[in-house]
Amino acid sequence: MAYKIRKTKEFLKNVTAILSYLEKKWGISSAEKFQTILDSKLQMLSNDLISGAETVKNKEIRKLSITIHNKIY
Repeated sequence: MAYKIRKTKEFLKNVTAILSYLEKKWGISSAEKFQTILDSKLQMLSNDLISGAETVKNKEIRKLSITIHNKIY
């Protein structure tokens, strides 16, 4: 069963900023690659809510790495 991922305004604002930065700094292909990876990870999370590692401070919160510098909690 696939779960629906709710994207907050803050999430959308941050993703837009990341994509804009990547496009300006590294080109459109880099931004597209990031978007593809993000979409894939969100799909994985939708299919398995316990994807990712438990956080140290709270075992009920998990983090899922998108890239080395970007994580979803």
